[in-house]
Amino acid sequence: MKRLFYPEAVAVVGASRDPSKVGHGIFRNLLRDFDGPVYPVNPHADELLGRRCYPSLLELPERVDLAVIAVPARVVPEVVREAGEAGVPYCVVISAGFSEAGNEDLERELVRTARKVGVRLVGPNCLGIINARIGLNASFAAESPPPGNIAFVTQSGALATSVIDWFSSGDVGTVGVGFSKFVSLGNAADLDFPDFLEYLAEDDDTDVVVLYLEGVKDGPRFLDALSECAGRKPVIVLKGGRTEAGAEAVGTHTGSLAGSGEVYEGLVEGEGGIFVGGFEEAFDAAKLLAKAGPPTSDRVLIVTNAGGGGILATDALHELGFELPEPAGDPSVLPPEAATGNPVDVLGDADAERYRVALEEFADPDRYGAVMVILTPQSVTEPVKTARAVVEFVEEFPGPVIGVWMGRHSVALGIRVLEEGGVPTFPSPERAARALYHAARWAEVL
Repeated sequence: MKRLFYPEAVAVVGASRDPSKVGHGIFRNLLRDFDGPVYPVNPHADELLGRRCYPSLLELPERVDLAVIAVPARVVPEVVREAGEAGVPYCVVISAGFSEAGNEDLERELVRTARKVGVRLVGPNCLGIINARIGLNASFAAESPPPGNIAFVTQSGALATSVIDWFSSGDVGTVGVGFSKFVSLGNAADLDFPDFLEYLAEDDDTDVVVLYLEGVKDGPRFLDALSECAGRKPVIVLKGGRTEAGAEAVGTHTGSLAGSGEVYEGLVEGEGGIFVGGFEEAFDAAKLLAKAGPPTSDRVLIVTNAGGGGILATDALHELGFELPEPAGDPSVLPPEAATGNPVDVLGDADAERYRVALEEFADPDRYGAVMVILTPQSVTEPVKTARAVVEFVEEFPGPVIGVWMGRHSVALGIRVLEEGGVPTFPSPERAARALYHAARWAEVL
């Protein structure tokens, strides 16, 4: 799939002069960030955004690696036939109106044509694909996600645009998180989850894979590909249509056959995947794994300036099966009023130096596989300085160090320092614990 994600030249069939049309948005996206040639194909226009238009793929001045198709469904098979004649190996079919709309025969004709002329298809009825590492936005998403090491493959294009908007928003909790590949499968008439899992297993730019799936067409092949990929890097699976009502909605969305959530969960986890229950949960786990990696054991140290926060963390971690052994350090490094069990409560008046001392004294990497540092904003709290102390400590600790800066306005700058320093942050102990749980399960330390 290298030519799909790393094309030297791209064509947009259905590139439109009308800014309200999908074909216009795709062409504009490619012009904005992609370094290679981008050719608009429109037999009814001479020029688009300063580029010469061509009447068909057969009349382009050079062979392209990727054609993005945004024309009425009825003419897509003919465009794919021309793509094959022009030597185009990959087509991304944005056009809707196939099996999801009851037109199974047209979708079968599309697939037959593609196979006959040697073209591989993404879609139809999809958002497109993005390789943020090279500025390839072959989609009609409003913008590209920040580049990074997470791949997202989804049957819902709308979820993809939501993720892009979320991680491009500048929200402090998403700083430093980015994406390698985005794939909207749509109806997955040809290329499907197994194909992309096999590719991403070998992709050096991808460290974590997130899947949103509603159903799979070839269960054994999907599980084989999942097992191969999950044996090399975390694969997080979010299943839509887990309930009977949700499964009915799946059928009208992409035409996929859904199955029960319980069955999928057992199969996914049996092959080493991470099965999650919700959207936030999926990307919490992805962020932790992409930034900090999995814990080295099931033993966690909690350091907090708030008794309540420490109690919530203790409950959440214990309920998920983690161990919280007491530290072996010297209690005298902290004020006598401080609690030096686990959690280590550095008290509400703790400054950054007290946090630093507590981490250096009690967070023994031979004793703990992860550390959760909790901060609540009080009158003498130093959210930014404390964050810097945590970032410095991360260099000494081999497992993940997680920041829980509870609050919003007064801790926002501290969260930014943590995220920019490679420390994943979460707004609550419960979300942090759940993300750590998924990472630990994948690493088989829990």
